[in-house]
Amino acid sequence: MLNVRHKTWAKVAAAVVPAALLLLASGAPVAVDAAPRAVATAVVRYVVPSGNDGSSDCALITPCQTVQRAVAVAQAGDEIHVAVGTYGGTMFAGSIDSGVTAVVIITTNIAALRGGYSTNFAAQDPQAYPTVLSAAGAPGAYVLLVSGQSTLVDGFTLSGATGACSPGCGTHYPGGAVRLRGGAPTLRHNRITGNVAYLRGGGIYVGDGAVATIEANVIEGNSVDGNGGGVFVQNGNAVISGNQILSNIAVVEGGGIYIDVGVPAVIRNNAIGYNQATNPVASRGAGVRTVGNTLVTISHNDVYSNTLFWGGGAGLDVGSPAIVDGNSIHHNSLHIGGWGGALILAGVTLPVTVTNNLVYANHGSGVQSVNSTRVAFVNNTVANNVHVQPDSGTEADAYLIWFDSPPGGPVVMTVYNNVLAGNEQCGLFYHGAPGGGVTSGNNDSWNNHSGAGNYCEQAVPSAGDISANPLFAGGADFHLQAGSPALNIGTSTLAPARDKDCVLRPQGGGIDLGAYERIGLSASRALGLDQKVFLPLILLALAPVC
Repeated sequence: MLNVRHKTWAKVAAAVVPAALLLLASGAPVAVDAAPRAVATAVVRYVVPSGNDGSSDCALITPCQTVQRAVAVAQAGDEIHVAVGTYGGTMFAGSIDSGVTAVVIITTNIAALRGGYSTNFAAQDPQAYPTVLSAAGAPGAYVLLVSGQSTLVDGFTLSGATGACSPGCGTHYPGGAVRLRGGAPTLRHNRITGNVAYLRGGGIYVGDGAVATIEANVIEGNSVDGNGGGVFVQNGNAVISGNQILSNIAVVEGGGIYIDVGVPAVIRNNAIGYNQATNPVASRGAGVRTVGNTLVTISHNDVYSNTLFWGGGAGLDVGSPAIVDGNSIHHNSLHIGGWGGALILAGVTLPVTVTNNLVYANHGSGVQSVNSTRVAFVNNTVANNVHVQPDSGTEADAYLIWFDSPPGGPVVMTVYNNVLAGNEQCGLFYHGAPGGGVTSGNNDSWNNHSGAGNYCEQAVPSAGDISANPLFAGGADFHLQAGSPALNIGTSTLAPARDKDCVLRPQGGGIDLGAYERIGLSASRALGLDQKVFLPLILLALAPVC
């Protein structure tokens, strides 16, 4: 992942992106990590379908036939390179839980397990040379289990898991395709698809103290009968970046990602789309669900077209202290009803900051804060969200603050510098908020509920507020045009130092309202990164991180 500041971003994009786009347009395969070099002191072991497991060393001239043999031969620090083909079989570890089966179990600190090689190992390209680890013939098995190690797993398709369980299925285990158990493993450039899990983590389960890096993978079409259809993180930590997390299903919570109690996770630069939470009575967080009392960072993701049948947070459901910054949250839907079509902050008493987000075209309201007491909602653009419950009166489709009963502790809610425009119901709506608990100002609330509902119930215009057409660029582009009344009129109080495009604030005589600071075309706007759908990984890798 590139992590460049704004000054260098345009130069990097100008040099790299045209060539990348030309390559993608040509249909030619993109070599994710062509001919990677092993560590100088490492031994490389080789696996190819035509190999022989009688080999004692899995050397290039005497490759092994199965990944299991190569894992058994490899020593700490070695790499294993696996050629194109489909690999099954199983390994068993009786010392883990009540006995664990997987296609591949790594309990030695192998430096890397890499797939996607040509049969002569001259090139690595997972698109051109798909290398599949499949548990289709092994009921009750994981595809991959990494236990207590820092191994890199790169360039595989992982599929076919039907739910991990102990011998005889006496105990169901969390995790579908992948279980990361302790250590500091990395999953990169893999496709994790078509797996089923019990309890937690249809695609990936991170637990037992693991500190995991999950980057540049496609995590698609996995399911779980509980929480975390794509990824579940519990009793560990994870940086989840640059992935496409698509069309996963959780019956209860976290269709795309579920972050459990006590997990300081980072979720950034991912495309999180078409995931579902399907319980018809109460489900949460079709895209992402977080819980607990530990800070989670959710930044610069594209969260779109996720569906919740009934409950809270079709896009994001945040139940932990969090930084929610620079995300595009759009076209998410509450299928039957509930709260927070785009984003809900529910029952959080520790600080949450929501900044620089673009929230548009969601079905079932925009952003709702329910029984949360310390939320800073600053420099967001919330536009064109529609209502899903015609009997719910003037509930906000832009930003709602709601308390079911008087909160037991202090309330510090701040609402500054936002553009709330063209939403079907109310712009700002405060219910049950204690006097002085909400500080608001310098917002543009315009044309919500056909202009008749810019402020509802306890919400009233505050100092610096306007109600005027913000003059968006048009279509799905919510940058402000020259002459917009929302330019240069924001307050610097709590304003983020950079905008959604990583542009420094202010650029003119003052802070602009909404998610974008106007400077003309920015690098990310020129690339269309704010409206990406199924964005190729090469462009996800180039997305700005402030």
